[in-house]
This record gives sequence, structure tokens and C-alpha cells, in this order.
Amino acid sequence: MTTTPGTDGSRTVTLSDVAREAGVSLATASKAVNDRFDVSTATRERVLEIAGRLGFVPNALARGLIAGKSHTVGILTNDLQGRFVSRIMEGAENEIGRERSTVLLANSDGDFDRQTSQLQALLERRVDGIIIVDERMEVRSPLPVRGPTPVVYAFGMSSDPADTSVIPDVRRGGREAAEHLLSLGRKRLAHIGGETTSYSANERAHGFRDAVPEIPSDRILRGDYSEQWGWEATGRLIAADDRPDGIVAGNDQIARGAVDRLQMSGLRVPEDIAVVGYDDWQVLSLFGRTPITTVDMRLEELGAEAVRQLYGGDRTPGRILIEPELLPRRSTLGNPPPA
Repeated sequence: MTTTPGTDGSRTVTLSDVAREAGVSLATASKAVNDRFDVSTATRERVLEIAGRLGFVPNALARGLIAGKSHTVGILTNDLQGRFVSRIMEGAENEIGRERSTVLLANSDGDFDRQTSQLQALLERRVDGIIIVDERMEVRSPLPVRGPTPVVYAFGMSSDPADTSVIPDVRRGGREAAEHLLSLGRKRLAHIGGETTSYSANERAHGFRDAVPEIPSDRILRGDYSEQWGWEATGRLIAADDRPDGIVAGNDQIARGAVDRLQMSGLRVPEDIAVVGYDDWQVLSLFGRTPITTVDMRLEELGAEAVRQLYGGDRTPGRILIEPELLPRRSTLGNPPPA
């Protein structure tokens, strides 16, 4: 702790000490250290120089009261272990740090009553805003937040069109995955997607159709987000008389199952059939025997944008779409040429 001499030999440096040393009032010193506009540049610089020399550390609570902010953001999630949530949280926390704020994290673990009580606890702590991070990209009922505290939904979507929801542009990702294969000269594409009840799976399939509008219906297969489904669906595709030369998978698990089935059947990836995954789950897409071309949803940027919406003043109502990034790898490009 930074100290100055006192009756017991030491005490914490206060703003009064800084004001006295600088020859200004306590109010002026407060304005200077809180970067208020109504103090001259020369005075601000002198006060800050003396504050630094004395080792004055502003009290965060007092600064918050002056600015009308607590400099904390509440993040409420129901799945801390999910591979999507962790990346969103990383992006949000980095952006919160740039705002010189801190995070209050609450995990409901899928329990609605617990979520409600944690929401109330965050509001009682007067956080500057709340980010709701869902583990699934589905439409959800808005939380019952009353008053001025702003709320932003991340990954999941509020059913209230006046709310702000930041989500990946998965339809664009599905389209870009198909366009990547078309750009490589692939003519006969197929899509192996997830559940027909899933918003994300449906949007990826719509994006695929945007790029290949004349696709035969038997080349769009829907099942679940599993390696087993990728294996089974690929078996159906390669058994057809006019087998595809390119597959867009609904996620990296499906893509890994597809690649394994192709290689076990004696087909070469990508020479015979190229494969694109989705999500960039690197344990599957990057570290296997055949690295898989995939679509990165840029979840860190999604988390950062949620924070920017909180601190940016007027929030954008409706859905804010984060552009994806296609990551080309061996499953579509083949082995790199020798150096």
C-alpha cells in the first residue's frame, strides 16, 4: 500500500494530500484525476504529476459515484464449460478491460430460478450493463430487467425486436463455405447438416442453397451434429451413381466423420472429394491427420461487440451479425507444395 508519513509512521495517500500539494481545491483535484472537461489542461497535468509522485491510487467506488458508473459489467451465462461460451467470454473480458472495467460473472447452469436470482443480484450491485451469453443460437424470451440498466444478448437472441442481440452470421458462413468449393472447380456439391429444429443448422443450410440454388434435394441431408451422422450421411452420398466432389458439413464433428468415411472407403481428400466444416473446433478441425477447412464464427469479436454495444450509448435494436471467416486447410487445398 502506498503511504505518507503519519502519527503511526504511515498512512494511505488521499486526494486531499494531492490537492494540498498541488495548491488546488479538493473539487478541482477530483475533476483532474477523473478527467473531467471543466478543468484546464495545465491544472490537470500538474495534479496528475503530483498524484503519480505521491503514489495516489483513486478509489474505484468513489470514481464510480462521480461518473455515475460502477465500472463493472455483469455477464450471465448458463454454460461455462461450452466451447462457444468460453470464446465469447474471452472477447468480452478483453474489451471490458479496455473500458477499464471489471467483470461480475454469474452461471445459472441452466436453472431458471437461479438465473432470476443472479440477475437480481447483478442489478443490486448497480452494474453498468448485463450481457446474457447463451450456449445455443436460438430465440429466447427476454429477461425481466426493469430500469435503466442496458442488456445485450450474445449468441442467443431475444424474442423482443427492441432488444440488442449479437450473433454470428451463420447463413453467410454456409454460403461462403459452398462458394469456396465452387471457386476450386467443384461442380457437384452436397450438404450434411444438423437438426431441422435448430436455427443455426437451418441458417447454414439456407446459406448453402444461396450459393447452389439448383442443388438436388437428395444432396442435402439433415441429421444431428455428430461424427456418427457425418459418417452415415457420407456413406449415402458416395453410394449414389453421381457422387459429389465437394461436401459442406454443418459443423466440424460432421466434417470429421465425413473425412474418416471417405478415407476408409479408399477415396482421397480433397482430390476425390473436398470437405468443409464449420465452427473451427480445433481439436477436430486442426489437429487431426487431415486438417479440415472450416468456418470460424469469430466468437471473440462477438463478445467484444456485445461490450461495445453496452458502452456505446445508443444500442442497435434487433440482431447484429458478426461476419465469419473461412479458414482454408488441407481438406480442400491438399498438401502444400514442397518448399
